[in-house]
Amino acid sequence: MNTDVKVGGEHRSSLLQVVSIVPSLAGGELFKNQGFYIKVSDSSHATYVSLPDEQIDLILSDKIQLGQYVFVERLEAASPVPILRGCRLGTPEDIVATHSLRFLNSKGRGVALDFTEKSTGS
Repeated sequence: MNTDVKVGGEHRSSLLQVVSIVPSLAGGELFKNQGFYIKVSDSSHATYVSLPDEQIDLILSDKIQLGQYVFVERLEAASPVPILRGCRLGTPEDIVATHSLRFLNSKGRGVALDFTEKSTGS
């Protein structure tokens, strides 16, 4: 694996989703924490990676959780798994703005949908 290879090209970051977080245990010691292995996916492929030591607190403070999106600048060759470098938390924005969905606005021209249960008098 080439070191310092940009994941998404020269001027881009790749958006990956965290699908698994596994503690990395040292040797035979059950409670000696040595960081975490994170399985990330681009929806076609998945692999285990780890974070640099200075970013382990992102997991310990629950800022990186299952399902979380992360932007990744590059992967650094390491053993046993590559290290994510330039990792930023992602918060994707909606593709369609909610104000443009007419059915959500009962005062506009759109149709208001009513999902409340109505009693049928017997």
